[in-house]
Order: sequence, then structure tokens, then C-alpha cells
Amino acid sequence: MNHRLVLILAAIVLVAIGAASLVAANVLGAQRVADNGRVAVHERPSGDEHGPEGEFHRFRLGTVNGERLTPNRDDFAARTSADGPLLLFLPATRSRPAEYQRFLGAALADGYHVLGLDYWNLGRTLSGTCEANARCYGMVQRNRFDGTRPSAFSAVSPAGSIVSRFRDAVAYLDDHDPDGGWERFVQGDDRIVWNDIVVAGHSQGGGEAAYIAHIRSVHGALMFSSPVESRGPAHAAWMDRPGRTPVDRMYAIDDVRDTFGPRITGSWD
Repeated sequence: MNHRLVLILAAIVLVAIGAASLVAANVLGAQRVADNGRVAVHERPSGDEHGPEGEFHRFRLGTVNGERLTPNRDDFAARTSADGPLLLFLPATRSRPAEYQRFLGAALADGYHVLGLDYWNLGRTLSGTCEANARCYGMVQRNRFDGTRPSAFSAVSPAGSIVSRFRDAVAYLDDHDPDGGWERFVQGDDRIVWNDIVVAGHSQGGGEAAYIAHIRSVHGALMFSSPVESRGPAHAAWMDRPGRTPVDRMYAIDDVRDTFGPRITGSWD
């Protein structure tokens, strides 16, 4: 990828907070946050008056099929030209897209459309949930990706999944910024054009980005302080099978002082 150098340099600001945020999330998130978010009222997406051309546009999605999204914190989007690839960024456990504007700004300056997307990242970290259960990782990540395969570990609905949120975000941005080229990333049949999208994320979000790159052929994948998906000889079962995205399109980085480093680098092997 022609854009990877600027992104990797900008990523250094992420890894410094990786270990601390992971420990805090496991301690504070021992109980999964209950989601009783079904409402009868239709709420439309709404955003501020800025961007997304050349500056960040802050917005929130509305209800989906009568379901209020939980969490539904501010998403961030911006673009320069109308024909750049898209960087889709997923935050760490309990973190919000708003915390990553500096990194997203670096991608924007490098010609990307950028979308920092909120998703279900509450409760415990993925590694804290699954530990040495090799099958658990894929079950949780698939459920958060598209709302299928609910389990005792994760029960995100299809409406609240990353796929659904992404489609709704792109539809909103296309309406709000009709000359921005956002429609290129979701075709008329709701097919997401993954081969024009770089998936990226920090900690749990980086693990989800790795999983998406495993099951979809994406333009590239960037993983910061992630994936934390191994414990000793045990690791996520899906890593035993070849993925859809070639490994030369995937990049990972971690701080050498990260206390979770062995579990992260173990996932790279």
C-alpha cells in the first residue's frame, strides 16, 4: 500500500496507551453491560455542521428497525478527495472514536476517507472473556461483526453489528455529502466493497480488524497493540486457517514494554 508509511508513523501515539487501557478494561468491565435498547420511536441519524470535506464530521446513528443502538457514541468521518480508499477504524475496549482523532487525521492527510466507528466494545476485553478458549474468540468476533452466532460470550443483534452500523454510516454520509464518494463503499445490493477498505483498530478493535481481514479480502489491515488472542500455546482457533487477505497487506505494531506483549506477538506467529 502506498499510504502505509504515514499511518505506521502516526500509530506510535496509540501503542503508548495500549497496556494501561487493556488492564483497566478488564478490571472495570467484569460484568457485561446490559442492553435493553429496543424502542418504538424511529430516530434519524444526526450530526454537527462541520465536514466531512477536509475536516471531521461528528455524527450519531439513529434507530435500526426500532432498535436503539447501544452503545451509540459519536462516530467521526472525513475525506479530502472523492476517490481515496476508506480507512475504517475500531476503538479499543470501552474507548470511543473521539479518542483517535489524531490518528484519523494522519490518515486523512494521506488521502484516505476515514470513518471512526462505534460498536459493541463494552464489558470485558476479548482476551479477558475468552482466555484459553480457542473457539470463543471467533464466536465473539463474528457476532460483533455481523450479529450472527450469538452465544453466552456475546449477543450483539444484527442491527447493532459492525456491518449494520457501517452500512448506515455510509448511507448517512452519502446523503450528507453527496459529492464525497462514500457510495463507492456500499453497493446498491448492500454489498460492502471490502477490497477498497483498510480495516484498522486498537487493542480489541485491532483484533476485530484482524478477524475481518481473515474472513474478507480487504485493501489492508492495521493492528495496534493487537490482536491479544493467544495464551501460552492456546490461540484463537480461526488463526489456524488461511485468511482471505494476503499477509503482505497486514501490519501490526506494539510497544516493547506492553505487559500483554507476549500474548500479542504470539498471535502474530
